[in-house]
Amino acid sequence: MLTQYDKIGKVKPLLAVAMAVSLTAGLTACGGNNEPSQQSNGAASPSASNAATESASPVEQAKLTVVGNGWDDASMEKSEADAKEAGIEVSDYNYLARKKVEADYPNYEVDWQNWGWAEQLDQKQRAAFISGSYPDIVHGETFMTTYAREGILEPLPQDIVDMVNPNFLVTNADGVPVAVSPKGNVFLLFYNKDLLKDAGIDPETVKLDTWADWQAASDQVTAAGNGKVFGGGIPSHPHLGGAFRVYPFLNALGGSWGGGDEVTLNTPEMAQTLEFVRAMDKNFPKGIGNGTDEGALYNMFEKDKTIAFVVNGTWQAAGAKNNNINYGVVQLPKADNGQSGNVLVGFDYYGVPAKSTNKEAAFNVIRDLVAKDVQIEFAIGTVTPPANKEALAEASVIDSNPILKSAIDAMSSGEIPALPVYDQNDSQIWDVINTKVIAATTMTSKSVEDILKIGQSEAEKYLKQ
Repeated sequence: MLTQYDKIGKVKPLLAVAMAVSLTAGLTACGGNNEPSQQSNGAASPSASNAATESASPVEQAKLTVVGNGWDDASMEKSEADAKEAGIEVSDYNYLARKKVEADYPNYEVDWQNWGWAEQLDQKQRAAFISGSYPDIVHGETFMTTYAREGILEPLPQDIVDMVNPNFLVTNADGVPVAVSPKGNVFLLFYNKDLLKDAGIDPETVKLDTWADWQAASDQVTAAGNGKVFGGGIPSHPHLGGAFRVYPFLNALGGSWGGGDEVTLNTPEMAQTLEFVRAMDKNFPKGIGNGTDEGALYNMFEKDKTIAFVVNGTWQAAGAKNNNINYGVVQLPKADNGQSGNVLVGFDYYGVPAKSTNKEAAFNVIRDLVAKDVQIEFAIGTVTPPANKEALAEASVIDSNPILKSAIDAMSSGEIPALPVYDQNDSQIWDVINTKVIAATTMTSKSVEDILKIGQSEAEKYLKQ
């Protein structure tokens, strides 16, 4: 069974890494050498902090185009304005990296681009590849694994590989690291304590250990809310935003959606998962849990304060704090079998196309993206595990927020899977999963049995083409 991380080996738990680091001197957050070792604790060597400086080429003239998530001029201005309004410092990793690059390499002439996210980003980057106008840095989430498998990306210099935990790397077909994410995450269950209290639930003693516990609490909030306040459930958006949040519950049952040359949708584990998704959808206002715009759901939690529970990554802590929510957080509830599940999420991989004409300058930009100082500031400001080994080893990071520790705890519970990648027609198969299976569960009255039969059949057709 192939996942987007199978090319880099097994995923090593973050907490185990953190514990190893607290006993040694380095820490890790994810990663991969050319052949990731299950025995390696990913600890940084004493000279690791000097690796980037020693390996980087001297400052020289360079003109390059780099695609990122928030380092274009408009995004930089927005980050500054938002931070000023909130009375906080900017902690976005793209913003911090650009500032560092501009200070470290003043002779670089950089065209800082933002081409969107998800399918839009992939399409624009693919169009650039086809036209021969290769950016010097490309980035993205699931499709970066496909780029790696297709040989589009240049191998990362060894000093960059050594800077980060192996779980934050993507490798090519030969097992060589070709892209790195400055951060990664897993899902947790956040809740508004005031809304629970208003519904007659003690937020300090509420039981959220199992699916049944969570459903009972959410049902109670919805009933007490009289159509104005809702408990919340598992989103079933018709895109990856839904898939990412459904998969942890399938994972808890020991199920998966296959990967590579196999797709597994019509299974007892998937049927049980979808029945729970459908039951919990009653705790959303109509169209919110399965809407195309997932922002509406999180606005209800953060700004309107009319949804009690959300499934989200550690970044939700910053949103809750900035909106003055009296919130709590726990690991995702366990299934009836006593097992909890999760999925790797929030990885934003950066790589240099093999056909870039400015490879070393581009790698210098990536070095600054995963540099220790940038990573520490980003991790503390956004409550997100960083990739840099030394940054994750810092007490200031580890102790900065209990939510960050919760994420580390979740990643320590066992191997955390990634969403799968399919050998043929990957995007078409994902469209089937997202729209005709997950979203159809809450948007139609079809039986789960029929939904899974149809989904399995259509996905298999695409896989066999």
